[in-house]
Amino acid sequence: MPKLKAALVLLQLSFLLIFAISASAHAGSISLQTQSTLRVTKLENSLILEVDFSIKNIGDDSALGVYPSLGKNTWQWRGKQQTINPQETKTWKLKKEISLESLKCRSECLDLALPVQGSIPLVSYTFYKDQGQQQYTSVQVLEIKVPPLADKNISNNILEWGSIDSYRDGNSLQFEVQGRLAQGNVSKILMRVFSSKHLVADEPQKVLQVAEDGIIIGENMVTDVNNLANGQYPIFVVLEWEADGYRESKILSTMFATDIAPSENSETSKLPTSLKGFPLFLVLSLGYILLTGLLGYFSAYLTPKGNKSKG
Repeated sequence: MPKLKAALVLLQLSFLLIFAISASAHAGSISLQTQSTLRVTKLENSLILEVDFSIKNIGDDSALGVYPSLGKNTWQWRGKQQTINPQETKTWKLKKEISLESLKCRSECLDLALPVQGSIPLVSYTFYKDQGQQQYTSVQVLEIKVPPLADKNISNNILEWGSIDSYRDGNSLQFEVQGRLAQGNVSKILMRVFSSKHLVADEPQKVLQVAEDGIIIGENMVTDVNNLANGQYPIFVVLEWEADGYRESKILSTMFATDIAPSENSETSKLPTSLKGFPLFLVLSLGYILLTGLLGYFSAYLTPKGNKSKG
């Protein structure tokens, strides 16, 4: 009997050790790849917008509650939440009629009145959670073409080149945008910054002045305010301007690479995080409680009882 009691104690300690390891090594990595196909049909005062979203999880842990979203001003769309297991792909379809009025510049364009006709950026965010129910976002910038479009062969206001240089500064990423417009009559360009919602831009939108020789230079900064897990997070810089009565845009991108200590969303161990659909920590917790009860029962059963003497 003492051997049975000792075995139960040893098994209980083993569960404690495994539980501690699984708690610190919870969840593998989640990495989502998003592809979007966009189609536009112009009506008299509106557009039929069709978007096919395809999201693949190339990580080794399941992404929970995944859904893409898209919107501008007076309309918003969000897809149905789905779980994407490792190496699995899920799709969403959007088909919506939107008014041309909803595509007009508002506060996001600051003091620039950009036309509706031409190239208009739309920002899409993908939301998802890890096994610990921590919320994350990724960003993608789509571009819709609203007819009529400017003739590139005769426009003098095209962007001949554009580039973005960046460097890390603590928890921030400093970057500089440079470009050159072909000789024309553009004096101002709108610069907007889009990133994961855990990254905060110093100036989400600002107006850049165009030099006489067409050169544009803009500086900005994004800061990691949530200690993001190890990985690379895209940052999109969108340049917009009016050219001969048409709206033009140029999308540039860079990466925010984190180098902080691993968090719940980064891979720290190859231990499993679930057992037939149940979280491993829950299974271990129930096992520990059961063993504790058994140990208490056998301890009471096996403890020698004192002999009662008759007086």
